[in-house]
Amino acid sequence: MSRVDALRAATRAALDSDRVVEAERLARQLIGAAPSAEAWNLLARALRSQDRFEQSIAASENALRFNPTSADAIYNRAVAVGRRGNVAAALAQFESLVARGV
Repeated sequence: MSRVDALRAATRAALDSDRVVEAERLARQLIGAAPSAEAWNLLARALRSQDRFEQSIAASENALRFNPTSADAIYNRAVAVGRRGNVAAALAQFESLVARGV
């Protein structure tokens, strides 16, 4: 297993176990080693799980720079936007996913 694959797996495992501070650290290492939409999405999830919604939205935006149609990035951004209190904007983003059949 490559270092990048190991970082990716460790980040997912940390998120799945609610070790969100560790997941954030690992996601940042993953971004440093191999920036990608997936790496930024993992960071967005870790930040959102810590109620750091503005930073989560920014990470989702970075993911969308790598893959503008990433359903994961749109979903992560919508959840953070909604949790920040802008329910109408979050619903619009969720509806865009539904319209795509996601």
